[in-house]
Amino acid sequence: MKKCNIYILLGILLSSTFPYINRFNSVPDFIKGLFIGAGIGLMIIGIYSKNHDISKFKMCKYNLFNKVFGQ
Repeated sequence: MKKCNIYILLGILLSSTFPYINRFNSVPDFIKGLFIGAGIGLMIIGIYSKNHDISKFKMCKYNLFNKVFGQ
């Protein structure tokens, strides 16, 4: 059995925080939806990356961070 990659682990972490933040009424619905959407999206990318090459995605992400943070 293959190990879970970082995308799947982060997706599970974000999705698992939803029941905890759902108990507090002070958290806006937008933030709750953001956590669930990002979690599901990361899990889908993680599942896709198990069978396919995502080096283009990684380079695009790297270039985006370099543009934003100016390095």
